[in-house]
Order: sequence, then structure tokens, then C-alpha cells
Amino acid sequence: MYTAISRHILTAFALEYRLRHLVLVLILALGFFAPWERYTTLSLGSSTWWLFLAALPARAHWLTFTASSQVFLVLGCLAATFGAALRLWGASFLGASVVHAGGLHARQIVAAGPFRYVRNPVYLGTFFSTLALSLTMPPTGAIVAVLLTSVFLLRLISAEEAFLLNNLGEPYRQYLGVVPRLVPSRRHSLTLTGTSPSYRSGLLSEVFALGVAISFITLGWNFNSTILLKGILVSFGLSLIARAFIPKVADHTDEASSGQVSL
Repeated sequence: MYTAISRHILTAFALEYRLRHLVLVLILALGFFAPWERYTTLSLGSSTWWLFLAALPARAHWLTFTASSQVFLVLGCLAATFGAALRLWGASFLGASVVHAGGLHARQIVAAGPFRYVRNPVYLGTFFSTLALSLTMPPTGAIVAVLLTSVFLLRLISAEEAFLLNNLGEPYRQYLGVVPRLVPSRRHSLTLTGTSPSYRSGLLSEVFALGVAISFITLGWNFNSTILLKGILVSFGLSLIARAFIPKVADHTDEASSGQVSL
């Protein structure tokens, strides 16, 4: 899987990578609006995925509907918090400029912080944040959003890792052999050298993910998805403002993030 990929494949992927944030936003928007529920019979009968899931244990008489709603809210808070923490931690080591850069970067292997335990902590954080956000979507919209996000993230990961292997060679191949792609693990013989995080840069990069987590924790207990959604929209607006303060980096494949690793 990690053989060298051709230049024309990288060129075709470059536009998709450049627009990755827009694609993810459009997937979320599709999930929230779920237009097929308005114009077809493709509906599961609940206004949100949260209510649909909460009703399942209640119907089986395992929990009351109120208790079940609280359980899924707690799960949503945990998913949002875990997702935000992963993204913040990863972005603090990569730097906000690299996380939001329009091009691929491959000068050195980043193996500090969360990258010691999982190769793609930022993408993994995105997945967990999407799981949390899906609770406020219509049921079928939530399913579509989670599935499309998963497929798109896996596509990004596959192409990005192939690109890094192409440019970094054997050291990166060794890194692939000891650090798992998406399931964190401490079982490896990786020795870290250098690299220190910039949490200020990480905070600037992850305003939206942090805002989603804060919204769930502070507004979720109103048990009103509309109020929660307003908090999420405010977080998205603030993240757009924050992006204006993120320094730009040149989009060349020979320029990159920081970090060194010995194997």
C-alpha cells in the first residue's frame, strides 16, 4: 500500500487536499440539512439523532427516556472533548500553519506528542468531533455525515501517507511500522528527539473543535438541540475569524512541519 505513488496521482489529489476543510464543512452541512428527509420518505421519524438513539433504550425498557438522553449527552460530551483534545494536541506540535496549509508538507517526520502513539491524531480528532456533531443532526443526516467523513478522512490519510513515504523514504517506512494509523498504542520502540509544542498555535488552529466541546458541555444540559446548534455555529464563526490570524506557509512539497524521530 505504501509503494511510491505517481506524480499525476499526487497532482489530482492536491486540489482535493487543498479543499479538505471546505469538503468537511459541506459534509456537515449536508448532514444538518438532510434535504432528502424533507422531500422523500427517507426519514427515521425523530428530529435529531440524539432523540432517535435515546428512544432505543427507552423502548426496550432499559432506561427511562430522560436517563437515556443524559447518557447519550455524556457520550457526546466525551466524543467532543476527546476530539478537541486530540486536535489541539496534534496541532500544537504541527503548528496551525501546517494544519491549515493548502499543500502537503514533508521535510521531517513529526513524531512528538500524540504522533508518538498514533500517526493521524488530528484526523482522528475530526472523526470524534463529527460523532458529537451528528447527535444534533436529523438521524439519516447523521448517518450520512459520519460515513462520508470517515471515507474522506481515510482517503486523505492514505494519499498523505503515500506522499510522505515518497518524500521521506525509509525513516518514514520505519515510523509506519511502529506507530499505528488510527488506534493509539504505547507499544513501540520510538525515541523522541527535539520538538516542543506551541499550544498558542494549537489554540488558534482549533477554535471550532474546542467550541464544539464547550458547547456540548455547557449548553447540552438544556436538552435543546437548537440552543446547542447555536453554540456550534458561533464556534464556527469564531474559527473563521481565528484563521485570519494564522500565518501562511508556502505550499511546496519540500517544506514542512517540525519534529524529528529516531527508530
